[in-house]
Amino acid sequence: MKSVGEAMAIRWTLQESLQKAVRSLECGYSGWGCAPVKELDCDWDQLNDKQIAFATKSTDNEVRSKWKSFRVSPAYKWVDTCATEFEANTPYVYSSYDFECESAPNKRKKVLILSGGPNRIGQAIEFDFCCCHTSFALESAGYETIMMNSNPETFGRQTPLKLALPIQQYLEDHKPVSSSGVRVVCASVHHQIPLMLLRTGEVDPEHPVLIDTYLSDAVEIDIDALADSHGNAVIGGIMEHIEQAGVHSGDSACILPTQTVSSFCLATIRSWTTKLAKSLNVCGLMNCQYAITAAGEVFLLEANPCASRTVPFVSKEIGHPLAKYAALVLSGVSLNENLSLSGTVFISFNDLTKRHLEKLAKAFSGLGFRIISTSGTANFLELKDIPVYRVLKMHEGRPHAGDMLANGQIQLMVITSSGDALDQIDGRQLRRMALAYSVPIITTVAGALATAEAMKTLKSSNINMIALQDFFNVEIHEDSSKNLQSASSSL
Repeated sequence: MKSVGEAMAIRWTLQESLQKAVRSLECGYSGWGCAPVKELDCDWDQLNDKQIAFATKSTDNEVRSKWKSFRVSPAYKWVDTCATEFEANTPYVYSSYDFECESAPNKRKKVLILSGGPNRIGQAIEFDFCCCHTSFALESAGYETIMMNSNPETFGRQTPLKLALPIQQYLEDHKPVSSSGVRVVCASVHHQIPLMLLRTGEVDPEHPVLIDTYLSDAVEIDIDALADSHGNAVIGGIMEHIEQAGVHSGDSACILPTQTVSSFCLATIRSWTTKLAKSLNVCGLMNCQYAITAAGEVFLLEANPCASRTVPFVSKEIGHPLAKYAALVLSGVSLNENLSLSGTVFISFNDLTKRHLEKLAKAFSGLGFRIISTSGTANFLELKDIPVYRVLKMHEGRPHAGDMLANGQIQLMVITSSGDALDQIDGRQLRRMALAYSVPIITTVAGALATAEAMKTLKSSNINMIALQDFFNVEIHEDSSKNLQSASSSL
């Protein structure tokens, strides 16, 4: 962690933790304070595959194959983040070569989110934003998400891109090349290039050398776009850098919408970005950077099929959570579909209140909710041509509505009590489960209609907070009788 000068590691023993912390370093170490470390006697089970491969002059895959032949694999141990005072909602585990595995895997569909590794200069909460919103979206879609990172405090994109290289080498025959820039230098004359190449150090598929023509006094444009696996692409936002082209996006400021770019250049950028997303078969977020010269020429600087640091800024500016959209797109949802980003509402009305059902269901559907219901309510909604997803009652079999509650697939419940004995038992169990899983539940028609109207108002306008004394124009230090008269006249 170059920017903060620390490494965090959790393992079963001090020796293992030390080895893991050293492996987390990206900038090396000076050697200061290492003399006492020589006295530590580290066993082979405290080294990872890369360290063993280096010591035995073999490869990571050969070491891993040897471990597998011995039927040895890492176990996962729990970290008690709550000091045993209460149960931790989010399991926090670390890997260690131990016989006992404390992790309890289930049969839910899972998604692994590869995080950003150590802290770096220019990398901050913007990547935390993307990973967290991805996790929230996938959880609402029924997936269990697992975040993997060497530092639990930070998430991002650069390390996952590096991890993708050996995976791609394993799956494909050709050697991939990553174009992610780590060190950028500018040569004013040609004869400086060989000297700069000598200073770059190691050059390999993970650290390639890319040579571009530098455009001086050009305006840089950043674009965050989203594409799905069906060839559909949309542009989230087009940003104009205040600093000239060449200044890293992590060190520059930008404006959305653009202020000095012509409509012709904007149309060109939109067209190129859409074509790039389709040609590269991008599924998810893509960031493109362009440069526009004083003469109005547009140049493509780079296209990255990943979330950029500008995604949170664009999302808040346009009012759409791009990271959440991307997670749903990666799970198979098309951009042509109506993304149910407001969540899923379970609606179950008895026969006496069904006359209000059509109005309520249309209100929630218009807000972007996906509606799920049991047979009676679903039959009524289908007759009204309102989209509804059927789910079993709890006494009818599984998976039922209770399972969806436990899996985090329901964000709101609307249930009116029924006279049927079995339905009353089901309703009572669902209401208890909703309380246990902190899912809001509404049991009256009036409450449900008011909730839908409140959500509609929140989506259409912002709520401005005002102090009561300002609303009634009451001076705090005035006489009490005058305050009372002022309040009475306002009412």
